Amino acid sequence: MRFFRTPERPEIAKLADVTGEIRDFVNRQGEFHADRRPRASNLDSILQQVTAPEREIDNLIAELQKLRDRLQSEGARVQQSVVDYASLNQSAMQSAKVISECLQSSVSARSRAKQKESWFTGADGRT
Repeated sequence: MRFFRTPERPEIAKLADVTGEIRDFVNRQGEFHADRRPRASNLDSILQQVTAPEREIDNLIAELQKLRDRLQSEGARVQQSVVDYASLNQSAMQSAKVISECLQSSVSARSRAKQKESWFTGADGRT
């Protein structure tokens, strides 16, 4: 049932990779104090490696927020278009109904006029 699982997120995988690289980097470094704490130069390097993905995540969040705002505005625009279309459709249906009623009245008026004419002139068309 693949469709119930959450898809892999490349940002999280990338962050996990960076975290693993930081651990490897720290483990490879031989410049430790006697109590196994990394030296300040190593901490700067580690902090730079950690803050880069954090900035990237912040940029992704900002980009996603912009996309969300854009989608919301597009959704509102589409919704307004649907309302406008429904209104136009309703007007067109009313116009068609009025035209149909006018044509029906015209046809029945002609039919009555022909009947009266045939009554006055006789069945064979002579007076």
